[in-house]
Amino acid sequence: MQSVIEFWQRIEHWLTVHTPHILENFNPGASEAQIVEAETLLGFVLPEDFKTFYRIHNGGGSGLLDIEGMSELLPLHDLIQA
Repeated sequence: MQSVIEFWQRIEHWLTVHTPHILENFNPGASEAQIVEAETLLGFVLPEDFKTFYRIHNGGGSGLLDIEGMSELLPLHDLIQA
């Protein structure tokens, strides 16, 4: 089974080849402080794969998704607020 890191590597490679402008719009990874803050606000520990996902990119990727009302991955803080 592939790890979250391996999936992100595949996604980033594809974006680099096909749509580098989208890859440029991803945010840097969430800090440990941001992850702890999210867990505190939620009142529970987030799954490790979820935290790994957000440690790589804390949202972004404008133009990545073609879903009505959503055009990018939400940063952790915005996701928790939603």
